[in-house]
Amino acid sequence: MREIKFKAKSIKTGEWVYGYYVDEGLGNHLIVYYSEKENKVIAIPIIRETLCQYSGRNDCAGIEIYEHDRLWNNYWDTYGVISFKNGKFSFNWDNTSTDLSEIEKDSTVTENIFDWRRGVEA
Repeated sequence: MREIKFKAKSIKTGEWVYGYYVDEGLGNHLIVYYSEKENKVIAIPIIRETLCQYSGRNDCAGIEIYEHDRLWNNYWDTYGVISFKNGKFSFNWDNTSTDLSEIEKDSTVTENIFDWRRGVEA
């Protein structure tokens, strides 16, 4: 069974935070996780537009693959972006799409589109 978890950028630090997504209902969006070090539940306000769901799959190096991650695929020698549509995660490149399960072991996560776009604009 796939683990349901998310990542998003913290409003305060701009860093990625990982855990469960909570829409508080008052316009606040949070990533919530349990900190063993602090022995309590931590709730981090996030930038909603950066929310990414874990696909339940890992790349060839064992790195978790999330929605909006940018991957390099060795077999097709190209970059693609992960999306979640119609109940499945897909690898998308050059107007082509394939199921993530078919390419995960031939691919490497390089970055997320939010970091990549920021780097291009800089």
